Amino acid sequence: MTVNNRIGRPEDNQLAKAIAAIREILSSNRIRFAIRDPQVLPSHTRLLAGRVFAELGEIATILEMIYETGESHRVTQARLLDGKFPSGTVDATTKLGKEFLQLFEYSLRCVSRQTIHIKALYEWLYHLKELIEADRALKRLVEPVHWAKLTAYCDFRDRLITHKSGLKGPVLGGMIYSADMQKIELNLVVLGLPQSAIRELDTLFNQCASELTAEESTEANVYERCRILSRQLYRFRDHRRGRIVAFFGKYGTRSQNPGDIAEFVAEMCADLIPKLERVVN
Repeated sequence: MTVNNRIGRPEDNQLAKAIAAIREILSSNRIRFAIRDPQVLPSHTRLLAGRVFAELGEIATILEMIYETGESHRVTQARLLDGKFPSGTVDATTKLGKEFLQLFEYSLRCVSRQTIHIKALYEWLYHLKELIEADRALKRLVEPVHWAKLTAYCDFRDRLITHKSGLKGPVLGGMIYSADMQKIELNLVVLGLPQSAIRELDTLFNQCASELTAEESTEANVYERCRILSRQLYRFRDHRRGRIVAFFGKYGTRSQNPGDIAEFVAEMCADLIPKLERVVN
């Protein structure tokens, strides 16, 4: 089925391209884990290297699940918007009305699945970080910028997926989509931020403005400011990082676009996999 141009085309999808890059890197590796002598177990580093490789493969699978559900959602939305269904109240007793409601309900299920898949993605990124962190030799293989980004993703996981008891109110929930539905964010910002939270956010944003782009630094919307600080969290290595993470733990923020995360994973794989090959082989 061809996707309506108003929604977007799969071949233009950032996420699909990044997944293909990850799969190519993983499939072309020369890592071998066969134990030649059953009496001699592999070293701790070698064992963990194999598990890191497996974890990266599972992350790629989760990204594929996000992509496939996203494509189903895009196609469904295109059918809902293609002009077949009249605007206004839908008569559920008619054939057309029943078809519309079926598509609408399926669209909602797609959103629910994407929510679960995105949360799973953050959980698996945490698994990856835990494995790498368990061995000094492995951690030394990871580039500092990759480690900073991985840690930032795990901060989101810790405060807003696994441990949510610190949130000071109900969250907005739901997904935020770009116009072409290729970029999606899980919205976990507390509904109706109090003035004290807005003042705290203003202070944090102003302290970070010098390290943001010109366009980002002039953003006035509080929810967009949350998104910007979340996306750029990895840049801050001083006291600001801890304060931003603490703020997110109280008032929430948005998740990162899976396409951006997939590009990060592809970059990390391209750098890390050859190093793992040398450790293992």
